[in-house]
Amino acid sequence: SEAKHRISFFTQSLITTMPEPIPVDAMPTFTVLTPHYSEKILLSLQEIIREEDPTMCVMLLEYLKQLHTVKWDNFVKDTKILVEEAGMFAGPNAFGLDEKGQSKTDNLPFYCIGFKNATPEFTLRTRIWASLR
Repeated sequence: SEAKHRISFFTQSLITTMPEPIPVDAMPTFTVLTPHYSEKILLSLQEIIREEDPTMCVMLLEYLKQLHTVKWDNFVKDTKILVEEAGMFAGPNAFGLDEKGQSKTDNLPFYCIGFKNATPEFTLRTRIWASLR
C-alpha cells in the first residue's frame, strides 16, 4: 500500500508542469539556509582557534579575519562597546587610553581572538561570528 502510494505520487509528479523560474533580480534578498542532518551550525572555540592539520599554519579564525577584514573590524568595535557598556574593564578606562592615545597592547586580545575577558558572552559572540562566515 505504501509502495503504491509512493509510486503513484512519483508518477503524478512527472506529468506536472514545472512553473517558470523567476529571474535572479526578482528573487528575495533574505534567504534562510536549513542545515543538513547533523551538520554543525555553531563551531566550538577550539575548532575556530586550532590549526586544521599539522601542515597548515593558519587557524580558521585568522583565515576568516583576512577574508572579511571590514566585518572583523566592525565586530571588534562592537565588542569593545559592549565591554565598555557592561563595565567589564580593568583600570580607569575600558581600552587603556592614556593622554597620548590608545595602547596597542590593550587592543591586542580584541583583534586576535575577538574578546579580552573569556566570559561566555564574548566567547559565544566570536563563535557565532566565525560560524556565520
